[in-house]
Amino acid sequence: MTLLKMTALVIALSLGLSACSGMKERRAERRAKIAAADRSECLAMGFKSGTDALLLCLDNRNILRQSKKAARAAADAAHKAKIQAILDY
Repeated sequence: MTLLKMTALVIALSLGLSACSGMKERRAERRAKIAAADRSECLAMGFKSGTDALLLCLDNRNILRQSKKAARAAADAAHKAKIQAILDY
């Protein structure tokens, strides 16, 4: 392998790895924002900090978010299947 190809490979790998770490940081920031919003919402609904009720509220908000995500994924899959059935006809 020539020096130029090796240098290009090292640069490409470096850029790829830096992009991955940037994505991880953005995901972590997004998770932190969601957690802070959930906490604020639960506190605004009257749940007291440090109680089991607050933890249950936080869990319920997370479960609701996951169920909405699953419903969207199911709707997308059904839509794609419907389109594929039309195309296969």
